[in-house]
Amino acid sequence: MNTEISLLILENTLIALLGAQNVYAFLILLTGSLVLDSYENGIHKEGLKRTWLEKVFLIVGVTLFGIGPYIYRKLDQHSWIVKKLLFMLFCIGLFIGSIILFAIIMSIVK
Repeated sequence: MNTEISLLILENTLIALLGAQNVYAFLILLTGSLVLDSYENGIHKEGLKRTWLEKVFLIVGVTLFGIGPYIYRKLDQHSWIVKKLLFMLFCIGLFIGSIILFAIIMSIVK
């Protein structure tokens, strides 16, 4: 019984983490700088002394939403349309990779 509950908790946690990454990357694809600027203002403020609680929120924010903004900023050297097309390919790859990663982790655990 406890093993089943633990597996269910692990499964739901993985779905939530991978889903949040995918949804946030898709939102960045749709809205671009609007969502990205709010992420950077909330997560990456330079020159601040952070309390332990702010450091915890930073770690949680980067864990939940970090890959999409990171890749989007890496594509800044390209023109707008090329950037959007490359990021769309990244979103598709992230979605497929998340499904594969989930299947691998759950097959190892079960």
